[in-house]
Order: sequence, then C-alpha cells, then structure tokens
Amino acid sequence: MVRSFNNYILRTVYSFTLKYGHYMCHQLEERSLFIGIRQFPVCARCTGIYIGFILGLIAGFFLMPNPLMCIAFIIAMVADGLIQLKTRYHSTNMRRLVTGLAFGYGIASILALIAQIVY
Repeated sequence: MVRSFNNYILRTVYSFTLKYGHYMCHQLEERSLFIGIRQFPVCARCTGIYIGFILGLIAGFFLMPNPLMCIAFIIAMVADGLIQLKTRYHSTNMRRLVTGLAFGYGIASILALIAQIVY
C-alpha cells in the first residue's frame, strides 16, 4: 500500500516536472541526464545549477567561501556556454553538469555572503 502510494507520488511529480520543466529549461534529450529510461526534467547544466545552488547556500552560511573563487566558478559556466554557442564545439553532459554545479554554487555562495553582510 505505502509502496504503491510512493510510486504514484513519484510518477505524478515526475510527470508534472517533465511537463512544465520546459518553462525553465530546453529539455533537449541529448543534453539531459537519464536514470534508466527516465529523462531528467531539466538538462544536465540546469540539474547542476540547482544542486550547486543548494550546496552553495549551505556552504555560504556555514563556511566563508572565497568570493573570487565563486566568480571564477560563474565564469567557467558562462565561458563553456558561450564557446558552445559561438563555435562548433559541443560540451559533454558531464562538463555541463560540472560547470552548472560550479555556477550554482558560486551564485548561491555570493548571495549568502551578501545576506550575511546586510543582516
């Protein structure tokens, strides 16, 4: 009973995020991660950004991240995206995930540092 309810919830949440995820992400299949046959509702880069953002908020409030390192993390993803946009180079999903993690971490850490200064 509990297992079928959990499966129902997971299917419902997955269907909802896959259906409405395109408002936040292009959801291209070749740029997305998969678990088995199930595509993530957002691409590898967006997955990294969301996970990195959560980690960055945690780190920003409990540690003292280096702002210059955070800026370098942000630049890494921007550079990867721009190079991919302006040239024939195509980034791998692993690189997209890693640069997304770095970007999310950098943005959230800077926001957390600003919040600590202001409050």
